[in-house]
Amino acid sequence: MCIRDSNVEERMGRILHSSEFINTLRDKVGLKCWYRAHPHADKITLLVQKAFGTQEAEVACWVQLGFMPELSIMRFDDHGVPLNESHRGYRTCLLQMLLKGMITEAQIIKYFGPAKMTPAWERYNTTVHSWRNQK
Repeated sequence: MCIRDSNVEERMGRILHSSEFINTLRDKVGLKCWYRAHPHADKITLLVQKAFGTQEAEVACWVQLGFMPELSIMRFDDHGVPLNESHRGYRTCLLQMLLKGMITEAQIIKYFGPAKMTPAWERYNTTVHSWRNQK
């Protein structure tokens, strides 16, 4: 098992701490959200309550505890097949929240910045494009 991502440096992007990530979601985006323990010591679970006080909180995703790269960095097997994330990127979390209707694309751009148009960002951009055009 190894990391064989040819653009790891570019995927690191702007590094963000998990505490800064949730503070941005709370203070700038305006989400009612919090972390709870995750079975893996290096992860935390992000919970979001969509409508203040009227709905139960939903699991948004798991977040890497501590410092996170901008885009996820994968582990690959000896044949180049992706196995899992070695580091969860906060854009992966934002993407999951976007797909679940917890955050808007405009909020992501405003508070976390626009996506880049480089090969490392291809999967992120393709997913956002597909989501935007399915509406």
